[in-house]
Amino acid sequence: MRKLLIRITMTPGALVGLLLLAALDLSLAGSARLSRTHDVRAEAVAIPAGEAALARGAHLVNVICATCHGANLAGGQPPDPAAPPAPNLTPGGSLGACTEDDLVAALRSGVTPIGRELNPEWMPWEFFGQFAGAELAGLWLYLQSLPALEAVV
Repeated sequence: MRKLLIRITMTPGALVGLLLLAALDLSLAGSARLSRTHDVRAEAVAIPAGEAALARGAHLVNVICATCHGANLAGGQPPDPAAPPAPNLTPGGSLGACTEDDLVAALRSGVTPIGRELNPEWMPWEFFGQFAGAELAGLWLYLQSLPALEAVV
């Protein structure tokens, strides 16, 4: 009887211990994924010239990007309060130091020029990665045509 009581009282403790170990493992795995960096080569894209490419880029940015990055694309808190702050997409923000090849590589691979992974839950890089080179080039042209604004964040 005593052995049975010991087993009954130890079983919940063992389960709690296993749950704590599993939670710790998931936490460490998530942290490692977020801090992981990659080396991604930029892909050269021929930048089209002209008003049509700029207009296409403006349309894509205003329909897709402005929701999270703000109407003026200077970043800030997206409508979803659980989302991380969106970066400034104007030349005054982090894209100001990027080349068009850097932007294309990030949107195709999900890795920024500094090797940080973009979280596909908040930044739909896999969606953008399916765009044609001319569409991505139009995005770049439009973003570079914006005034350099200070980040809202």
